[in-house]
Amino acid sequence: MRALPAAIAVSLVVAAAATAAGPFPGTKTTADRAEWRALLHWPASCEHEWRRGREPYSGIVLQPTATVRWFVQITCTQGAYQGTQVLYLIDRGLHAIGPLSLHAYRDLGKGKPRLVRETKILGTLDFRPGTGRLVVFDKFRGIGDCGILSVFRLQKNRFYPLAVRAKLNCNGKGPFDPFRWPLLKLPNGP
Repeated sequence: MRALPAAIAVSLVVAAAATAAGPFPGTKTTADRAEWRALLHWPASCEHEWRRGREPYSGIVLQPTATVRWFVQITCTQGAYQGTQVLYLIDRGLHAIGPLSLHAYRDLGKGKPRLVRETKILGTLDFRPGTGRLVVFDKFRGIGDCGILSVFRLQKNRFYPLAVRAKLNCNGKGPFDPFRWPLLKLPNGP
């Protein structure tokens, strides 16, 4: 009887190893970051920003998607409460797409959100591998009582906007949940 649970455990470990990241570099050290840079060739400005921060880790996040590609997030700046990052898709053959651009709203300092297409993404990111959903929260200040929340869905090789919400008045009042902020007009296309 005890052999059966052990056999199941071994097969689960083997299955997990088979679905691991495979041929990709690691995601822990600055040496790993150098290997990723050789593969993806992100902009020099991103690397200069990273080096100024003297971060002791790689700044690389690798996640599976519901496709044959993996989602790669490269941190450029860490920031006090949010940073900037560039995004890529890569397959096991090490064929990369990116840096990916997002069609999103940004407040460029005039108090009115404007549509921009950007490859260096400002905000905190939350990617859900099973659904391909990417949430970008651009906080205007640390407590997060104002900003722009953008929701995207990965389809093929691009992120398509699903919803955009904004609260522009940084008044310390609610709603504090950005998913309850007023909707903005959805950008057209990816």
